[in-house]
Amino acid sequence: MPTDPPGLNPTLDETKPDMKRATTLPHSVQAKTYPVKSIRIRSGMNQTEFWSPLGVTQSGGSRYENGRPMPLALWTLLEMTYIKRIDFGKIQQRDVLIVNYLKKAQPELLKELGRQAKSWTTQANSDRQSTSRSSLY
Repeated sequence: MPTDPPGLNPTLDETKPDMKRATTLPHSVQAKTYPVKSIRIRSGMNQTEFWSPLGVTQSGGSRYENGRPMPLALWTLLEMTYIKRIDFGKIQQRDVLIVNYLKKAQPELLKELGRQAKSWTTQANSDRQSTSRSSLY
């Protein structure tokens, strides 16, 4: 059974590839098997706004949206930027060093910190939603 390319978020069914239809080499994906155009449209951006942060011109992005094979590295960057919403401008080298250290030297601590961060984020989002609802009244 074929597996998803690394980094593909399996919970987002609309972004899962149909590997039976993929006809390119393993290092690239086809835009028609990944709905990049619908991802862009849902983001509310035009092609220039969407593709520029990924280092792709408007015309190059248009080609990917119309079926040109997309390098797997570009798909991964697109996924992290627009689906997982990772802001690379906020990540510093120190952050990467700390995470790499924890992965190797303190894996259980890293797991616990991940659970706490997820809980904290969920609570912060809940608080933000209730604050915005109460400001409506």
